[in-house]
Amino acid sequence: MTAIDARRLLLVGLLACSPAGRDRVDTASATADTARDSAVAADTTPPRWVVRADGIGPLRVGVPLAAASRTLGETLRVTQAGCDHVNPTTMPEGILLMVIDDTVARVEVGSAGIHTAEGAQVGDSESRVLELYGAQARIEPHKYTYPDGHYVVVTRPGDTLHRIIFETLKGRVTLYRAGRVPAVQLVEGCS
Repeated sequence: MTAIDARRLLLVGLLACSPAGRDRVDTASATADTARDSAVAADTTPPRWVVRADGIGPLRVGVPLAAASRTLGETLRVTQAGCDHVNPTTMPEGILLMVIDDTVARVEVGSAGIHTAEGAQVGDSESRVLELYGAQARIEPHKYTYPDGHYVVVTRPGDTLHRIIFETLKGRVTLYRAGRVPAVQLVEGCS
């Protein structure tokens, strides 16, 4: 409890005990203080692994692998020169990072339960993704599975550098990726 909270509590107690103020306790202020304390506690919780067009959680695409290692608190290494994928142990299962020339270029998500900032995830219907993103989303034919498969490409207004691309099959999201152009557009990953 802070000193200000202690003073407020003492003041409320004194007012409640005084003959003139016994019936006028300021419960609105006490409620507001409790709500404010709850908001502060929520702000100190660890970051969630939410995917955005420019990264996931505290990690942004476009940073060198060494900076990504510091952000995640683990040493990330590639085994292939040029382009490779790393699987950070500090992230939930089903997330890969594509690294091109020692720079994190995109985030790949292949498991349900890892949401975008708007709430989309693997397993969602294509129509839900379109509803969540509205005019920012367009459908394109999948390179290998069309007409059953599509790409739902999300482009933020004014952002020419980043995309989120959902791959769908028979109307369901099977995986998605977020990151920088052109890496996020590569259909076969590093192949």
